[in-house]
Amino acid sequence: KDQIAADVLSYIALLRGEGGVSEARWKELKANSELQFNFKEKEAPEDYTSSVASSMRRYPLRQVLFAGSNYARFNATAIRAFLDHLVPSNLILMYAAKNEDLKDTLTDQYYGVEYKVSPFTEEQRSLFEAASNGSGKKGLALPAASKFIVDDTTVKELDA
Repeated sequence: KDQIAADVLSYIALLRGEGGVSEARWKELKANSELQFNFKEKEAPEDYTSSVASSMRRYPLRQVLFAGSNYARFNATAIRAFLDHLVPSNLILMYAAKNEDLKDTLTDQYYGVEYKVSPFTEEQRSLFEAASNGSGKKGLALPAASKFIVDDTTVKELDA
């Protein structure tokens, strides 16, 4: 469980590094999002209605249908500021498991389930800091640009 959190922090360190925040990467994500929006797979009407209703709580009415797919403009400063908050000192790690032998547990007042709250050990802290500083898991890499995302979605006519 700790290694998974460390791997996520290592990947975030990659994003913070050179080439992680780039307009080219952002444009690719935007193009992919637009393709997914424009060529959305059919779904059950009740699922779509529920999704739109949920969006109405988060977005202005004019943006409800496309807000989750909308990449308005590239802002490297805002992206970096966000990534700078994804560090071990802001980390809250939740671990859920059946049959876990916990000592000194608390009981949830609503569901009656046992849980435990504890600070990170020094070993965990060291693991997470190393990962966040870029000296964590080796072998992680940012994806190369996709050659499968198209710019022109015009349907060509077939010759008779």
